[in-house]
Amino acid sequence: MNLRKKILSFIYTLKPFDLKGDAKFNNKNLLYKVSCVINFYKRTDLLRNILTCLREQDLNKDDFELVLVEDRGGSATGETIVKEYNSDLNINYIKLDKNFGKMGYSRNIG
Repeated sequence: MNLRKKILSFIYTLKPFDLKGDAKFNNKNLLYKVSCVINFYKRTDLLRNILTCLREQDLNKDDFELVLVEDRGGSATGETIVKEYNSDLNINYIKLDKNFGKMGYSRNIG
């Protein structure tokens, strides 16, 4: 049995859950149905493309949020992009205070 299956089996013993893959939450205090974490440093051309696609999709703006995490203290370009798309998308912009350079770390912060 691989590690993933072992972990899921252990979690299932603690709190059984539906194995169909559909997440169900009983918490009525959730603000959004979907939270999307995007970490980046430079490559703002790709970020702009991602945000444009998200802005044009069918899901209502109030049903999802974007958490943008920028490494190395952020950038003027990153802040400009956030301001540009903030009226169309629910964006939470986080600037990491130094160069962590590890995608897993920035995802966990998000």
